[in-house]
Amino acid sequence: MLATNIVQQYFAVVRATRPRRTWPAEIGGLLAAVPGYLRADQRDRSELIRLVNRRYKGYRAEERTLMKGEAGRRIRASIRPEALETIERHRAAGHRTVLVSGALDVLVEPLADLFDEVVATHMDEDSSGVMTGYLATPPLVDEARANWSRKYADLHGADLSTSYGYGDSHADAAWLELMGTPAAVAPDLGLFSVAKKKRWQILEW
Repeated sequence: MLATNIVQQYFAVVRATRPRRTWPAEIGGLLAAVPGYLRADQRDRSELIRLVNRRYKGYRAEERTLMKGEAGRRIRASIRPEALETIERHRAAGHRTVLVSGALDVLVEPLADLFDEVVATHMDEDSSGVMTGYLATPPLVDEARANWSRKYADLHGADLSTSYGYGDSHADAAWLELMGTPAAVAPDLGLFSVAKKKRWQILEW
């Protein structure tokens, strides 16, 4: 949906909350960590999400108000036009729209009005409202998202065989397979291979 990934989103938060003099060190740390992030993503998408979100340790919960300012506007501006058109088309058709994301809930707040429901990752906080760097709940990826989708459909009386799903990672294959109309959006190599084999729609937004 966005033209940015979770690493880029983290740096956007840094820019909005930290003095400019600290940016070079943050960039250097991110660049040094990228190879490890790529290896983690190949093993398990949830491991990647945990590693990147570990960087939020020490942020205060009230900093989420920044999402209503420049940081939120940057995230909103990174929405791919095709994604926005697709969401609007589904809503116009009366479809229930749900965003399930591995990103922190604070980072998807600027997108909340586009959906009927948003499910995102929540960071654990200590008694003074400081983020610990550890997730309060496991990220919904791979089979966990597939199981969540089944339960959500049962709860709301939805028919997954007539539903649409959009994903971009090999970790999305398990739940996309449940959808009647799955689409791989600018997919990584793993999802591209699955989509080609199963003849899913492949979109290049």
